[in-house]
Amino acid sequence: MNMVPIVFSFNHFVTMPACICLHSLLLNSNKDTYYDIFIIHGEDELMDDDKKQLRSLEKSHKRFEITFINIGNKFDNVYTARGVPKVTYYRILIPDLITKYEKVIFADVDIIFTGDLSSIYFDTNLKDYYLAAVKTPGLKRKYVKSLGCDPDNYSSGGFQIYNLPLCREHNVSKKQLDLCGNEYFYLDQDITNIVCKGKIKFISPAYNSTQTFYSIASNDKNSILNNYSEKEIYEGLNPIVIHYNGLNPWQGLCFRHDLWWETYRSSIFFDEVFYFSHFNKILNPSWKFLIQKLPKSLLNNKFKLFYRKIFPW
Repeated sequence: MNMVPIVFSFNHFVTMPACICLHSLLLNSNKDTYYDIFIIHGEDELMDDDKKQLRSLEKSHKRFEITFINIGNKFDNVYTARGVPKVTYYRILIPDLITKYEKVIFADVDIIFTGDLSSIYFDTNLKDYYLAAVKTPGLKRKYVKSLGCDPDNYSSGGFQIYNLPLCREHNVSKKQLDLCGNEYFYLDQDITNIVCKGKIKFISPAYNSTQTFYSIASNDKNSILNNYSEKEIYEGLNPIVIHYNGLNPWQGLCFRHDLWWETYRSSIFFDEVFYFSHFNKILNPSWKFLIQKLPKSLLNNKFKLFYRKIFPW
C-alpha cells in the first residue's frame, strides 16, 4: 500500500467544492494508494455538519482517512485582498503541524484531480529543497522583480510538496510568519517565494494547470517557453491537477467548466436543483450580468495577449 499524505485548508463556505475535490482525488486513485488526508481550519470555520458531509465520502470510497486540525485564530491579522480568505496562509504551518511524514502534499480545493498522486509524491526527490511546485505564468513581472524574485522561476501555491524535516531545520515556517503582516499582492505566495528562493524544485504544470496557464498555453504557447519546455506545456494541457483559480466553475463559465460539473455529477453530492439552477443562470443571464461582462468581453484574447507582450508587468 502506498501511503500518500495530503493537506487541504478551507472554511465552510467551500465545503461542497472541497467534497468534489476529494471525490476526484479518491475516484482517480490507484488500487494500491491510500490517502492520509489532513484538513486545516480555524476556529468556527468548519461546523460539525461540514465535517459530517466530508466524512460521508466513506459511502462511496475506501482507502483514505480524514484528520481535522483546528489552528484557532492564529491568522486573524493577516493581509487579505481580492476576496481571498485568510485560510490561504494556513499552509505556512504545515511543517510544524504534520510531523509523522518526511514529505507531504498540499493542495487547494478549487481543484479537480484526474489521476493518482503516488508517482509525483514518491518520485520527487526533495534533497536540499524546501518544497516542489509549479512555475507561475502571467505574473506582474516588474512587481515580482521588486520582491527580489525571478518571474521565470516563481512558484504557484495551489499544489506543493513539502520537505518537512528541512523546513523545520531551517525555520521556514517562522520566517514566513514574520512576513505575514506585509501587504503583498500575491499574499502567501509571495511570502513563500521570498523565503524559499533558490530552494524550490519545479515540477511539471501537469500538477497545477491553472486557468492562467491553460489560457496562455492554448492561445500563445511561445510566450511561456521561458517557463516550460514543449513537453511540459503538453503535459499542462493534459493535466493531473486542474486548478480553477479565479472564477470557479460552480460560480460561472470558465475554462474546463464542463470537467468540474462532470465530476460533480458522478459524486454522491449531486443535487439536481443546484445543477439546474446553475445552468439556467448561464443560459438565461440577467441584464446586470451582461452589462458587467461586456467591457471584459470586448478585450478578446488576442488583444489581451498583445497587451501582455507590450506591458509585461
